[in-house]
Amino acid sequence: FNNEAGTITCFTNSYLENKGQIVNNGTMDIDCKLTQEAGTIDNHGTLFLDQGTKNSRGYMDRTIHDGKFFMDQASTFNNNGHTSQGNYTSVVNRGTVKNYNQYMQHGGAFRNWGSFLNICAGSSPGLTMTEGNAAESRPCDKDGDGIPDGQDQCPNQPEIFNGLMDSDGCPDASGSSG
Repeated sequence: FNNEAGTITCFTNSYLENKGQIVNNGTMDIDCKLTQEAGTIDNHGTLFLDQGTKNSRGYMDRTIHDGKFFMDQASTFNNNGHTSQGNYTSVVNRGTVKNYNQYMQHGGAFRNWGSFLNICAGSSPGLTMTEGNAAESRPCDKDGDGIPDGQDQCPNQPEIFNGLMDSDGCPDASGSSG
């Protein structure tokens, strides 16, 4: 679904399952369980992850391994906006988080068995991985060809890796010189 500029809210005892694409240009207040089984979430606005209530263990109303925000291996979360993880929210990531702006963790648990990448100027204040892989920082690569923009002569066009000037970052075809 596509949220152009409005506000989308799902409430505590509900469930949102996505196997396609969510595009958020407005505000999403996710108080329910959100499962991303495949596909992509593109956040360009504000995303609040406020699932769960405090229990005797100090976490949320589900087991901390279950995850109120669960991303499967075939999932990607592109954060170009602002994401705020609430105090009692459990996140389980088995996919890829690409953070280009700000992911702020105020508490809860983050289990990262996938990748959490701070790309370009992406920041993640307060982010603490409860289990799994540490967050990584990556340089800007607008075209996604693996050549950092600072070294890429064509930062908006992906390199074609074919043995011809493969390190310049520019697409080239057989028989061309660049």
